[in-house]
Amino acid sequence: MNDFIQSSMPGRLLLAACVALLAACVSTPEKEAEAEPVVVTPAEQAEQEAAPEPPPPPKIATPAEQQEAQRVALKVADLLEAGKIEEAHVEIERALEIDPANKLAQNFLMQLTADPVTALGETSFPYTVKSGESLSKISGRYMGDIFQFYILARYNGIAVPRLVAAGQTIRIPGDRPVETKAPKPAPKQVVETPAPKPTEPRTVEPEPVEHKVAQPKVAEPEKVKVEPEVVEVPTKEAPVVEEATPVELAKPVVPTAVEVPAAVELGGTPPVLGTTKADVSPGPLPPPEPTPADRMFQRGLREQAQGNNLAAYQAFREAYAMDPSNREARSNADLMHQEIVADYMRRARAAFAKQDLKGSIKHWDQLLDFDPGNEIAMLERQKAITLQERIKSIQ
Repeated sequence: MNDFIQSSMPGRLLLAACVALLAACVSTPEKEAEAEPVVVTPAEQAEQEAAPEPPPPPKIATPAEQQEAQRVALKVADLLEAGKIEEAHVEIERALEIDPANKLAQNFLMQLTADPVTALGETSFPYTVKSGESLSKISGRYMGDIFQFYILARYNGIAVPRLVAAGQTIRIPGDRPVETKAPKPAPKQVVETPAPKPTEPRTVEPEPVEHKVAQPKVAEPEKVKVEPEVVEVPTKEAPVVEEATPVELAKPVVPTAVEVPAAVELGGTPPVLGTTKADVSPGPLPPPEPTPADRMFQRGLREQAQGNNLAAYQAFREAYAMDPSNREARSNADLMHQEIVADYMRRARAAFAKQDLKGSIKHWDQLLDFDPGNEIAMLERQKAITLQERIKSIQ
């Protein structure tokens, strides 16, 4: 029995192997068919690894963030005017982190990184800085943006824009603007009316003179002189002389009557009583009356020339409120705002350096009254207050 089992084992093993091979042959194509879509070629895998991830959507700042970013950007303007480049870089990054779409911060970043000659062009013209002018005011006038002052400073190799002095010659990019001169007033023209006919009553005034001209035969001195021959009486008869008196009174009337037709014969215009040639000729048209916004803007310029920056700032703001199309009034108001803030800062820091903490705090308070959101003023004011309290505690 055992011999029978041992002799039949190889056949069974062979049969089982054949069945397993047949099952493997049947199932293998199915597995291969299922695995075909998953196969990734090396080229496709390299492309998937090299493909960058889609960038995140841009940040949209809230109105409060936009306002905060604008304040930081205005702080950058003060730093650039003082030539503090590293601090300005830090504040620009902070402003763009708060609001990536802030135009002023982007503008300052361009001025710091771009090549001035490439950005502004090689064509330029010389300009002499006048008293009371700054690079901000000059860039606003000739470049259309008061905040382009720093790239203008780099264009001229100026490290600290605030130190530009009157009388200094700089280069301004672009062609020199054509200065339009006011047209000269036209010469006065005498308007001559055609001579009226002698027969018209309007040609001669007053009318009695015309009546005498029309009848020149009224006064005949020769006939009157003949009349004394008839009287041959003694010299006692003096009344005869009185009769010649009307003839003597008529003599001055004759040349007066002759003068009027003489003017008419020459082709001139008979004079009109109470009028002159200056009254007849039209003069130059009067200049247009300035608007209230123009008068307020001129007031701001006068205050600025006298060094009254605060009054000038208020006048420029009122002029811009009256006429929003006046870009120069807005630019001057922004410029005065910067100068006022810088002046308060200089005074406060100078007092702090002299250990006049009370005076320093006073100037910081004035600055915060003028610009309530100034963070620099808040921080340095708190620093002065802390130091003042420490001194009091020691004493």
